[in-house]
Amino acid sequence: MMLLERILLTFLAINLICKSFLKKIFTKFEVLFYRKKLNKNFLSKRQAFLVIKIIQKISKIIKLDSCLTRTLAYRNALDLAGCDSTVYIGVREGESELFSHCWIESCNIFNERTTDHSEFKVIKKIE
Repeated sequence: MMLLERILLTFLAINLICKSFLKKIFTKFEVLFYRKKLNKNFLSKRQAFLVIKIIQKISKIIKLDSCLTRTLAYRNALDLAGCDSTVYIGVREGESELFSHCWIESCNIFNERTTDHSEFKVIKKIE
């Protein structure tokens, strides 16, 4: 991969994180995952998955703990490549509290390998 492509994809990843963070704060939940018609060939599938990897790295560096913000950013990257994706929102019960989590699946690949999604009961599936 060319250095220039890597730099541009990194800027795109930063943009998608910022956009998703602001969208999460200022948008009602019901319309958070509304999909606008985008140029579906802006990125290749390979580039979209590279952007997702970059988002994951940036999220670790800035300690972005919000699975919702990351999932929104991942979905935007996949949308730019015209990839189908499904967002899952799930809950699980702890000893004294309720935990929620969201994740995205595209091409049978989950965005976060570290989380055992089977622990969560899916309460909403958004295609």
